[in-house]
Amino acid sequence: MTATACGISPADLSVRAGEWTLIEFVNDDTTVREWMVDGVPNLDIVARPGQTAKLRLQLAEPGSYPIMSGMAGEGEMAGMLQVEAR
Repeated sequence: MTATACGISPADLSVRAGEWTLIEFVNDDTTVREWMVDGVPNLDIVARPGQTAKLRLQLAEPGSYPIMSGMAGEGEMAGMLQVEAR
């Protein structure tokens, strides 16, 4: 996904429960940007301007989780992460 001054694209993601997923977070903005999943500890990425940050994740429980994004420390809801049952 890509972060710009206008938000992130794509805003919504879908993954399968129990499967490993690689998130690549490209920062095309001029400030440090952050991407995190609200309600899931330690599931966040921070990228400096022009940087691509990567995060491997595996979520066991199906459900919908809010994605927060914005300047580092100032995230706001930007989309949804849908974890689908196997």
